[in-house]
Amino acid sequence: MRILSIDPGGNTFPWMMDCIVAGHEVRWYTTHVNPHQAGYEPVKRITRWQDSMDWAKEGLVFLSDNDHYLADFDRYRRMGWCISGATMTSAQLEIDREAGMQILEKYSIPVPDYEMFETLQEALRYTMRCKDPSGLVFKTLGSEGDKSLTYVGKTPADLANKIENWIADGKVFKGKCMIQKRIDGIEVAVSGIMSPNGWIGPWEENFEHKKLLSGNYGPNTGEMGTVIHYTAQSVLADRVLKPLTDVLLGTGHTSWVDLNCIVTPKGEIRPLEFTNRPGWPAFTIAQRLMRGDPVKCIYNAAKGIDSMHVRGEVVVGVMICIPPFPGEHGTNLAKLAGVTIQGLNDKALEWCHPYPATIQPGFIQDGNLVTRGKVWKTTSEYVAVITGVGATVAEARADAYKNVKKIHLPNMIVRDDIGVSSCEVLPQLHKLGLCKDFKP
Repeated sequence: MRILSIDPGGNTFPWMMDCIVAGHEVRWYTTHVNPHQAGYEPVKRITRWQDSMDWAKEGLVFLSDNDHYLADFDRYRRMGWCISGATMTSAQLEIDREAGMQILEKYSIPVPDYEMFETLQEALRYTMRCKDPSGLVFKTLGSEGDKSLTYVGKTPADLANKIENWIADGKVFKGKCMIQKRIDGIEVAVSGIMSPNGWIGPWEENFEHKKLLSGNYGPNTGEMGTVIHYTAQSVLADRVLKPLTDVLLGTGHTSWVDLNCIVTPKGEIRPLEFTNRPGWPAFTIAQRLMRGDPVKCIYNAAKGIDSMHVRGEVVVGVMICIPPFPGEHGTNLAKLAGVTIQGLNDKALEWCHPYPATIQPGFIQDGNLVTRGKVWKTTSEYVAVITGVGATVAEARADAYKNVKKIHLPNMIVRDDIGVSSCEVLPQLHKLGLCKDFKP
């Protein structure tokens, strides 16, 4: 099959490598192209996706985000192209956080109290007046490139100080920002694939780890690791995704829909935000659980056919990074060119998934995978995601860290506790009737 990956963020490279191994033809449109980068030759990079649309007419067009060219792809959908991805309408549920919250409220799904603001100055004034001791959560537009801008303030004064620092640094966001009331509880997400005929395949339940340091300390990086399990029955999905079936069908969405939620000690489920696209690196991590052709189930889902088959296990993904991550994004990235991850060979690519937003695998040279640095001002210095699989979270994380220990990378940054908190909270969720076959 012919696959055209529309991937401005440079996230789909590991998946495209799998597609090539499975015998598919791939073209990759990305803005992350360095003319001095050797790269992986079988993946054909293109600089104009429009010129490849006729080539992909009988194949699959895969959209990795929901922030680029959606009006164009809505038009191609109407003309018969098979497209896996968001539409202009469905993307707004993530990009416009207020619209997402309003849809949830419309379908009687309770959400945390929130306020929207046009500027940081407005948000600061609100925060300084707030007396709520439970704390506040600051969020930007869902399309904001730097996902680390979400900030959980332990108190209103804590958040006010953070906003003052942003203002002093001259920070300007794309549009509105949101402040949500912080709710104590367990953070867990649920996702499914929406097709023209409704939900496809099993539900995915997952735990993200966004903080830089073990123990959940340090700045929000966007993602340092994820724990994923698929299940045929999900109470989370019953409560927060299934009620949205008709509205999502009406948008024409043919991709993943993820709702990150807080579960309170009483078992109340409060959705926090939509992710109406493949999540990164969650999509890459979840591929370890997929059975069969890496394209067929996605192509069929976009056509309304359920052919998704997954392993009934748990996968743990651990991000590995190198300085200057997580600060000074994009600074001196050219110096990263030629950094070698030692301890790898061809078989290691089953569990080592290069993250080409900052680097891309070159050729396997003497058993080592040589990274190629990219000069791109807004990227982070992710190197790869390392995965492990097991019947339980404990087994999967043990497998993942066994693989982490196999590799050697100068100044490697990695959390050593991905999955620990999942093991701790799953028994609590089980008592509330949630995630029952997600085994700690």
